[in-house]
Amino acid sequence: MDIVVVGGGKVGARLAQDLRTEGHNITIIEKNAKIVEKILEVCDIQGLVGSGTDLDIQRTAGVPTCQMFIAVTPLDEINLTAAMMAKQLGAEYTVARVRNPEYFRNWDFMRDAMGVNTMINPEFEAAKSIDNVLNFPSAIEMEEFSSHQAEMIQIKIADESPIVGKELKDLSVGATICSVLRDEKASIPKGNFKIKAGDALYITGEKENLTNFCKEVGIYKDRVHSLLIIGGGKLSYYLLKLLPKRMDLKVIEIDEAVCERISAEFPHVIVVHGDGTNTQVLDEENISAYDACAMLTGVDEENILLSLYAKQKKVGKIITKVNRQPLLNVVSGQGLQTIITPKVLAVNLLTQIVRSQSNAEGSNIRTFHRIAEEKVEVLEFLVSEDSKIIHIPLKDLDIKDDVIFAYILRGKKLIFPKGNDTIEPGDRVVIATTILFFDDLEDVLN
Repeated sequence: MDIVVVGGGKVGARLAQDLRTEGHNITIIEKNAKIVEKILEVCDIQGLVGSGTDLDIQRTAGVPTCQMFIAVTPLDEINLTAAMMAKQLGAEYTVARVRNPEYFRNWDFMRDAMGVNTMINPEFEAAKSIDNVLNFPSAIEMEEFSSHQAEMIQIKIADESPIVGKELKDLSVGATICSVLRDEKASIPKGNFKIKAGDALYITGEKENLTNFCKEVGIYKDRVHSLLIIGGGKLSYYLLKLLPKRMDLKVIEIDEAVCERISAEFPHVIVVHGDGTNTQVLDEENISAYDACAMLTGVDEENILLSLYAKQKKVGKIITKVNRQPLLNVVSGQGLQTIITPKVLAVNLLTQIVRSQSNAEGSNIRTFHRIAEEKVEVLEFLVSEDSKIIHIPLKDLDIKDDVIFAYILRGKKLIFPKGNDTIEPGDRVVIATTILFFDDLEDVLN
């Protein structure tokens, strides 16, 4: 596909690299010449210095004939305007990153009025991820699929876990262990895979079975009743929108005007005007009494240090927002729990959109996740009527190594497939694989 990306920041640069690796022709538009030069040094794409809202620049970039136009600058207004112009010029499909809560409240109207096909909101996606983990605090991560019939969780096996030394085939999971991350190496495990302490397991199944497995492993945590949030930015706003009012919620924010806005919109939330990065303030607000803490300031280093302090105070569930992933290498082994990276979530969502559009006539991708330090892709497909793999027992299909079928959803029936099971039109099929860049279910075949 010919794809034009406006904005060369963290999202735009990463997206351009990923999509070029997948074989698409990418042109990036960015006002800062140094940023363009830096991207072109590491990525074989076309680059233009200029504004994404300049018609001449858009024409030069090939927007009138492109299959997809994606605007991900820091400014919502620029993204919406650029996407609207691109649509008028002839771009087949347009996407704009929009984060402002005022626009979010009028999401459908804004999208339809401006003629933009899709709008994405990284902060809202991050808020949903945090909400998922708070609903299942035993997990380090929890991902949903479009059907909402099953979830995928990440757990870490402790030294004293009763399943250390056992083979997967001997476990009564009632779910599918899709992947294991061990010593920074990801794999799709077979039945004879032996579990070691320190392994990170990625498991897909129904919530009840996942809960039972966490109890068996000895890592079960009761539901979160109280949450302390440090930072009152956009991510915190969207999170408060999702959380139940019955939860004991407190936000510490240094900007008085932001405190007033949060108090006005969320009267059930305790809002403290103070410096949440000051440990004395945290102690005064009794951080150790909370079931969970979410460190959501705009500074990665502060979020990391605050999380380590919360760990010292024995807070049960700690969530840390980190946008600059290289920082995680510095603090590796320090025991950070759930890491939320809005920009990575945005890239993953955009990748899902691109793959769905590039294969609109095949078995369409409905959900896309990268797990195990982005070494494994988990994809949910809606099976088409002309798929080559329907009506055939899985044991008779020539399936690639390093691919596992996590589950099949047929109507409301959840199937953890065996060799005699078949895939049928209309099924939702979830696979996990270390082989990257699948965009059709048939890609699982040799």
